[in-house]
Amino acid sequence: MFPNRHNDMRHTAELIKQELEKLMCLSQGGENGNRVFQPLVKRIEGTPIRAFFVHKIYEEIKAVHKRGLAFPKSRLKETLFTQQLPLLFEGIISVQYLHNQILDQKHGVRSSAKIADNLLRANLLKDYLYEYVAAYIDPSVEKKVTACLRQAFRYVDIGQQMEKQWNTYEMFTHPENIPDTVLAPEVEQFIALEELTPFRAALQKELPREKWEFADLYLQRIYLTCGALFILAVELITDLLGTPPSTSQRLKRFAVCYGLMRQLINDNADVVPSSLGLSTLNKFPEDAFSDIRNRNITLPLILHLSEQPNGPIGQWLASGATSLSPDQEATFVQTLQSSFAIFQSIQFGKLLSQMANYHLAAQHQPALMLADSCNIAEWNRFLIPFIKSNQYKLFRKSPAYRRCKLNIRRIGQDDKKTEKEAVNSLPIYNLIVTS
Repeated sequence: MFPNRHNDMRHTAELIKQELEKLMCLSQGGENGNRVFQPLVKRIEGTPIRAFFVHKIYEEIKAVHKRGLAFPKSRLKETLFTQQLPLLFEGIISVQYLHNQILDQKHGVRSSAKIADNLLRANLLKDYLYEYVAAYIDPSVEKKVTACLRQAFRYVDIGQQMEKQWNTYEMFTHPENIPDTVLAPEVEQFIALEELTPFRAALQKELPREKWEFADLYLQRIYLTCGALFILAVELITDLLGTPPSTSQRLKRFAVCYGLMRQLINDNADVVPSSLGLSTLNKFPEDAFSDIRNRNITLPLILHLSEQPNGPIGQWLASGATSLSPDQEATFVQTLQSSFAIFQSIQFGKLLSQMANYHLAAQHQPALMLADSCNIAEWNRFLIPFIKSNQYKLFRKSPAYRRCKLNIRRIGQDDKKTEKEAVNSLPIYNLIVTS
C-alpha cells in the first residue's frame, strides 16, 4: 500500500462526518431515522472508496493545473469537493446496496419483512440525499449535482434490469433471443465500450465467436451498475471546475477501467465458498455463489461455460435448482479452477488495473494514491484461496496465462509517458496479443 493511503482514506472519512451530521438532522432524529442512515454510517466508519475517489480526483486536477495548465478560477468552496460530494457518492452507493440486497437476496434479506425494510430505508435515504443537496449545496451548482444523482440512480437501475433480463443463463444458452438493441440511445451513448478495446480484444481471444455479444452485454451491465458512479463523479467534478478536455478525458478513461475493475473483483470474490467465512461490509459468507444461484452469468462463468457447458455448473444451472450445499460449492470451486476460468477472470481484473494506471499517468501524490488503490486487483484476501491452489500452478504454464501476462506487461511498459502523451495517443489499442 502507498505510504499513508489508509490514513488518507480515514482522513477523508473524518472530513465528511461533519456533512453527515447535517444530512442525518434532516430526519429529525428518532430510532427510525438512525436506521435509515445506518448503512451510510457504517461505510464512513471504514475506508469509503468512493469518497476517497472523489476527493483524490479533485486533488489530482488541482495538482495538474498547478503545473501551468490553463485552469479557470472557481468561486466554489473546496468543501464541495472534499466533503459534500464525497458524502453524496457514498450515499448513492448505500442506497444501491440496499436495493441490491433485495434483488440478489444477499445480506440475509430474504423474508418479506426484511425486503420491505430495505426498500423503505433505501427510498428514505434517497429522499434525504436530494433534500441535503437542496439545503446545503451551492445554489449555482445545485441543479447539476441533482441531475448527477438522478442519472446515477437511473443508470444503476437500468444495469440491474439488464442483469435480470439479459445477463441470465437462459440468454447465455439462447443468445438468439437477445434483441439487437437492448438499451435506449441515451444510455448506449453514455457507455463508451471503445475505452475498453484492449480488454475486449483480449477477452474475445478466449471466447468462441458466438459468445462475444453476450460478453459485451455483461460489460455494458457492469459499466452501469458499478462503473457509472466513478465515471459520473469524474464528469461532474471536471464540469464544475471547468477542467480542460485533455485532463477530463484522461480521468474519465481511468474511471471507466477503474470502475469495471472493481466490479470484476467482486464477481470473482462471489465464487469463494462460504465455508471459508470471508465477509465484507456488504457481503456475508453465506452470500457466496449468489450469482450462480440467481443465474447471473458473470465473467468467470462466461469463460467456464463457454468451454464446459455441460459440466457440474452447467448441469446445475440447467436443472432449475435454487440452493447449493457445501459439497456442491466445493465441487463448483474445483470445477472453476480446473477449467482455469476463475484464474483467467482474475488476470482480466489485473489487465483492467493496468489499463486504469495507463490512463492515470500518475505523477502526483493524489494520482499515485489512486493508482495504489488499483493494487486490489493484484492482492486481496478473496484471491488467496485461488492463487494458493495447485490448479493455479498449472494455469501459470498455460497459453492463456502467457497471453494475459504479456498484454499486462506491454501496457505497463507503455505507461512511461507524460500526461500529454497519455491523452493524445492510445497506443494500448495496438498492444494486445491475440495469438
